[in-house]
Amino acid sequence: MEESAFANTPHMAIMDMVTGYWKSQAIATATRLGIADVLADGPMDAEAIAEATNANPDAIYRLLRALASVGVFAHEGERSFTNTPMSDVLKKGGMLSMRAVIMLFATPMHWLNWGELARAIRTGQSPMRHLHGVDDPFQYFKLHPEEEEFHRNALDELSRTEIPAIRGAYDFSDIGTLVDVGGSYGKLLAYLLQTNPDMKGVLFDSPEIIEGISDGPLTEPALEGRWEAVAGDFFESVPSGGDAYVLKNVLDDWSDEHCKKILQSIRRAIAPGGRVLVMDFVVKSEPGPDQAKWVDLNMMLVANGGRERTKEEFAALFAETGFELARIVPTMMPISIVEARIAGESA
Repeated sequence: MEESAFANTPHMAIMDMVTGYWKSQAIATATRLGIADVLADGPMDAEAIAEATNANPDAIYRLLRALASVGVFAHEGERSFTNTPMSDVLKKGGMLSMRAVIMLFATPMHWLNWGELARAIRTGQSPMRHLHGVDDPFQYFKLHPEEEEFHRNALDELSRTEIPAIRGAYDFSDIGTLVDVGGSYGKLLAYLLQTNPDMKGVLFDSPEIIEGISDGPLTEPALEGRWEAVAGDFFESVPSGGDAYVLKNVLDDWSDEHCKKILQSIRRAIAPGGRVLVMDFVVKSEPGPDQAKWVDLNMMLVANGGRERTKEEFAALFAETGFELARIVPTMMPISIVEARIAGESA
């Protein structure tokens, strides 16, 4: 069929953008139903897929027809479908799975909050209190354990690619003691200890997190005796004496005032010559395409005061807390390593 002259116009470009949530919800629905797992052994017709997923055959066909039109699945005959490289990431498990990430962004916390973007833009405040009766996602997750599990698993999925990219971009070999502040269950710290045999580590997080690390990645026998876990509140204090303090996906959850308190805690604790390694998105100051600008909007919606920051904004935070920006190290993933040193000390 000949393509309409209307297809490549600004009208259609905007139409494609404004209906983008159709695709996101269709992908999330296919993920929730486990369709990619059902198709793991090869093509199936819509009726068989519907039976395997306890769904309506006509509705399944229409869902898969739409998703196949954008390459998420593929036709094998008119009513038969098979997986593609894109649908492979919807499967449970596996190194490349994005199932938990997809499910997380389709949960009410994200989905409903984006519906309140206009309110957030007018007020400058997250709609969390208005929609959910809480002030931040951490309080929300305590009330919604299924979504908290998606969040935890999504962070694990992202870490599978982010952590090797971080290790490949930055030399950690001269760090004697590394303190992972807000390090969750220790996935990053365990990886860095494994790849730097002379390093010691401290995992620092809330009491609830630290209580749950008994079967986490740090419990590998090869790491025995090389790390300790400390519970506390990073707004008040952090373990002292570290040569490097890591903040991975921590500062973007908080307002500038909260971030200053975290960095001040580190400044009081850090060893002479030490460094701070912030691992977050860095928003490009110049105009143009940038995924971090969209992640920043999401942080505005789900974390009251949360934001992704530019190089200049990081530099200002450091300058007010006794540090100075040393450099920004990009990785092969969207995340960057923002290195700060004690003000007045040379690297």
